Amino acid sequence: MKHLRSLAFFVCGISLAAVMIRSGIAVAQTTPSSPPLHLIRSQCQSIRSTLQRIQHNDALLRVNAGQAYNTISTNLIAKLNSRLALAQIDSSRMVMIARDYEEARKAFAQQYNEYESNLTALVRTDCTDKPGEFYAQLIKTRDARRQVSESVTTMSKLAADYRVAVEQLKVKLSSGGSRG
Repeated sequence: MKHLRSLAFFVCGISLAAVMIRSGIAVAQTTPSSPPLHLIRSQCQSIRSTLQRIQHNDALLRVNAGQAYNTISTNLIAKLNSRLALAQIDSSRMVMIARDYEEARKAFAQQYNEYESNLTALVRTDCTDKPGEFYAQLIKTRDARRQVSESVTTMSKLAADYRVAVEQLKVKLSSGGSRG
């Protein structure tokens, strides 16, 4: 019974973390077909100010999301998989999901670093004197942000898949199966 209660808390934790993370990170935007250089030049200060706010907010989100992803991986998934292995309970599906989650977590970190570098370069680009260069960097930054968004979606899906696997294991254990 104690084992089932731990599983239930784990499932709730994974679900809550996945929802919190998914709602707070990168949403990809569409790009116009031709660069609006005159608008970039005329609205340069406003654009730069907005980008600096985005940069600041995204940095905070990155820290919080990174900590949450690490917690899910090390404190929840890895520990549960270890306990199941020690108890000789078949958790091969959960181990595969954990491996994929860890790969996605590493990809997220790498993709976010690339996005952050692109955003920094964008903020530093002079949009008044070099609107074409600014626009090209904007496109690169949007692509990098889209990749971050896709990583977040992948991790959220894997966390949900893991939750389902935990619930299925919980049902199996409740009915007395799945040893060895």
